[in-house]
Amino acid sequence: MSQSNLIGSQLNDTDVKVTATCIRVPVMRAHAESINLQFENPLDEDTARDILKKAPGLVIIDDRTSNNFPTPLEVSNKDDVAVGRIRRDMWTRDELQQIQAVFGIQLASDRLQIYKRLKPPA
Repeated sequence: MSQSNLIGSQLNDTDVKVTATCIRVPVMRAHAESINLQFENPLDEDTARDILKKAPGLVIIDDRTSNNFPTPLEVSNKDDVAVGRIRRDMWTRDELQQIQAVFGIQLASDRLQIYKRLKPPA
């Protein structure tokens, strides 16, 4: 069963669209998946954690300060599914275009200030 179908059946929503990456590495008993979910409305990390904490069969291991996340060793011989590294999607941008945009805004701001100083009083 595909991840999209599996998650959709668990959520009672067969239209759910999921991008999942199964990571296969040589470990004794477990595997890991990276799952990206997209919602109609924004969902912050804390709300996602709160929702997942209430789900039966899930345990949250997601502590960035102590670098504690699920590992195959920790979940071995356990029935619950461990969830961690909950975060907003990563986005990238073109550095050069971003710099040009910032310079453009700064230039416009500088010109506006000069115009205000040179403008004759009304």
